[in-house]
Amino acid sequence: MKAIVFGGSGFLGSYVADALTDVGYDVVVFDCEESPYLRPDQEMIVGSILDKEIVEGAVKGCDVVYNFAGIADLEEAARRPIESVEVNILGNTIVLEACRKVDVKRFVFASSLYVYSKAGSFYRSTKNVGKSVN
Repeated sequence: MKAIVFGGSGFLGSYVADALTDVGYDVVVFDCEESPYLRPDQEMIVGSILDKEIVEGAVKGCDVVYNFAGIADLEEAARRPIESVEVNILGNTIVLEACRKVDVKRFVFASSLYVYSKAGSFYRSTKNVGKSVN
């Protein structure tokens, strides 16, 4: 079985990538920067979830897709609202569309606890929209 973890260089995504590897998945980590946590038995793709062609190529052959990607820092999300909408909403939609095109069987969308918190501010809004797209 093969899994890809978008946002796999981050805190949550890297733990999920490792857990999947530990139970026998072939794991691809996809992020906008190289993962400092990448294990030798994991593959790395450096790219943007806004790049439709790269995303579609990355999900080909995957049985499960996890999406942790996004602008997650609360202050950064509030300071960069347009980019937050692009990455957190449009990016999730691009990943979903790629999954549909290549017939991925399972898609898991995730975010931090702030999605349920008043402290989540603009980040919360963009991630909640992403949930409704699923």
